[in-house]
Amino acid sequence: MMAAAIAPLKARYERLNARERASLASAAIALILGVELLAVTPIRDKRNAVSQALSASARSEIEARTAAATARRARQEDIEHRLQHVQQDLANYGINGPMKDSLSFLLSRTLEGQRALVVSLRTLTSSTVPIIEAPADPAAAAAAAATAASSAPEERQLYQHRYELKLEGALQDLTPAIDALQNNARPLRVESMRIAAHADGVLEATVVLVTMGTEKAWLKL
Repeated sequence: MMAAAIAPLKARYERLNARERASLASAAIALILGVELLAVTPIRDKRNAVSQALSASARSEIEARTAAATARRARQEDIEHRLQHVQQDLANYGINGPMKDSLSFLLSRTLEGQRALVVSLRTLTSSTVPIIEAPADPAAAAAAAATAASSAPEERQLYQHRYELKLEGALQDLTPAIDALQNNARPLRVESMRIAAHADGVLEATVVLVTMGTEKAWLKL
């Protein structure tokens, strides 16, 4: 059926002279080139543009991920480097070291194995807490309380010592460190705590520790 449809066209082509055949061939070539320019080339250019855009987007995403991974590695290396220094400093307060009776030694044992970084430790206040004996006559209680601070002998007084400890790290590092201070730093106890965030996302915990005792001068830092 296809051959029957093509036969008249073939017969007409064969009746054409050489010049007419050349003109027909030129028209066919021009038609093919027109289709190439109007349809095929734009589609190919659009496909190439889309491919290039996708490649650029993929490269940008890869570069962003690489930069983030590099920043994380640098931050981790910095934390590990600082942790090594802190651990070395705390090792100087070892059981046989010159600071074995210091507050730093006590805290180093409490925070042993913790990943939170010790930023600073300082003394806040040391104040007296007089011991007041309950008088036999309740009516004299107010007078006794008013004069206890000046009249109580020194050996009958208690002393309250307060210290400020700053820790730095991620939340998952600070949480167990603060738990250790609350549960394992006796006779110290956590009086208060506040947390601040740095611009790079690292958290800083300021912990106030307090203890009471009969010693006017407690542990040195």
